[in-house]
Amino acid sequence: ATVTARHTPEENALLRSLAGMANNLNQLTKLSHQTGFYRTRLLIEGLLGKLKRIMDDYRPKGG
Repeated sequence: ATVTARHTPEENALLRSLAGMANNLNQLTKLSHQTGFYRTRLLIEGLLGKLKRIMDDYRPKGG
């Protein structure tokens, strides 16, 4: 059997943030289909920037 370490509170917070942003991205995708992509482009670009920053923070350091 393999033993895996539990996530730290910081990792849990990052995972919750990612899940929330994924939900927001799904809502923005639906909105862009309803109203046209141009109107939601800036919102989507902002969300993608936040996702990239969180992924950079979550990435293991060093090695």
